[in-house]
Amino acid sequence: MLAKVLAWALLGLVIKAGFVGMKGFTHALLDHHILPAFLGSGLGWAFALSTLTNVLFGPQMMLFHRFEDNLILGRRGFDGMVPALRILVWFWIPAHTLTFCLPVDFQIGLAAAWSLALGLILGLAAFQG
Repeated sequence: MLAKVLAWALLGLVIKAGFVGMKGFTHALLDHHILPAFLGSGLGWAFALSTLTNVLFGPQMMLFHRFEDNLILGRRGFDGMVPALRILVWFWIPAHTLTFCLPVDFQIGLAAAWSLALGLILGLAAFQG
């Protein structure tokens, strides 16, 4: 149990760093006119940041998370990663779009709440299936 707690703590730090880094990356794309200006504020900003975060940072974070789980559980392999990566599109892009509409102080907390919600959704789906 302690290993899982430490793994989730490390994952939380990685996610926080990812959020900060992706915000800087998204600002840089806007500053260099690589993204259209309407994505620079409000819902456009939140959507652009969410999409870039989940497409460019999300897969690596999910692989790191699986790597941590495998170390703890003594398993090998990355079975089930394709469906997990699809979750980035149907769940995390919309969820993080809402998250990034909030003030910064609330974003990590809501991201954690989304994780719990996703766990419940996936758990109920497995139970039903």
